[in-house]
Amino acid sequence: MLAFCFAMFTVFGVVLVLVGANQDALAAALDIRLAESGLVTSLLALGIGAGMAIGGPLADRLPRRALALGAVWLAAAALLGVSAGLSFARLLVHVFAIGAGAGLASAVLNVVAIERYGEAAPRPLLVLHSAATLGAIAGPGLAAALGDAEHWTPSFRAAGFAYLALSLWLLRVPLGEPAYTRAAPPVGGTPRPLELAAFCAAAFAYLGIEASVTVFAVPYATEGLGFTGDRGRAAISAFWLGLLAGRVGAFLWRGPLDARLLA
Repeated sequence: MLAFCFAMFTVFGVVLVLVGANQDALAAALDIRLAESGLVTSLLALGIGAGMAIGGPLADRLPRRALALGAVWLAAAALLGVSAGLSFARLLVHVFAIGAGAGLASAVLNVVAIERYGEAAPRPLLVLHSAATLGAIAGPGLAAALGDAEHWTPSFRAAGFAYLALSLWLLRVPLGEPAYTRAAPPVGGTPRPLELAAFCAAAFAYLGIEASVTVFAVPYATEGLGFTGDRGRAAISAFWLGLLAGRVGAFLWRGPLDARLLA
């Protein structure tokens, strides 16, 4: 199960950087400005947030395999449906669906991992989320290798085919039963409002940079600094390399992974 989750989070990491890695070619093809590029990545982030927000409650109430398969197929269909001639409005629909499917599938796997490892879950989760950083590090290079200024869609389609392949693997992965169908009550209590607010504030700042601000790396490199688009894509990979270093550091931390380390 851990190997499957690692592969899923790797593809999820690629999805997180697809818009930013293809920003220059995408903007030229659709004749859009930076504001519209920001809207595209905002819709991707909104889809991911929506998928993750509903993923936990649904994983506690619905058959998990069907839920995860539906999420993976949604992301795959939206990725494979991206074409060079699509309109800006259709692109927004596609990126929202990509995010919703990818976010929902990731939320289900997070729930499964937490249930499987219990109190020891933080470090296995660090391993899984490090897979996402590996995918995001490789994503810009993948986009550059598969596409060019006129053909920006191949990396989207590659991610879509990867999700389809993983859906076959998903048929054989044990995901456990929904919490509300078991005799035992769900593990854990309800967080206090202040605790929840603190986590929301940290997540807002972190994900805002991770999934959104990096879409401006390529235009900043080309228009602001006079570099090539590849330098901007390298900056995206470097940002995610820093995230990987942080996650590895947390994994190697000898003390407890608690609020003090988070602060």
